[in-house]
Amino acid sequence: MTISETIRKLLHESTSPTHSAASFATGVAISFSPFLGLHVLIALLAAFLFRLNKVEVILGTLVNNPWTVPFIYSSAFFLGNHLLGWTIPPFSLDTVFSPAVFWPLLLGCVIYMAASAVVSFVLMRAYLVRRRRAKGAA
Repeated sequence: MTISETIRKLLHESTSPTHSAASFATGVAISFSPFLGLHVLIALLAAFLFRLNKVEVILGTLVNNPWTVPFIYSSAFFLGNHLLGWTIPPFSLDTVFSPAVFWPLLLGCVIYMAASAVVSFVLMRAYLVRRRRAKGAA
């Protein structure tokens, strides 16, 4: 069995499109959490707790990658800061790990997590349903 056949088999277990889309959307949402470096562990824990497809959840976490992290986290911080109505603290190493940065970042990330979960679930489910219909017609 080749690697691509193994991956296809893992991704296409006999689950419904809704279950697969929920697995992927959970991973996407986790990829926007502020706990950088723990995404895979959180994803595996969520997959275990909610009985989701572990491979699909982990694949969802790959949406946020080293190229997108600075843009996502900085915009999440500014969004959270704006919603809280706080002023941006002056930059120093002390403020990077302070509540003045953590709470706005957390708020912005939670908003991104919710929005990305909904969007990715809807898009992935529509794609999987369309793909199954096309396979059934062929």
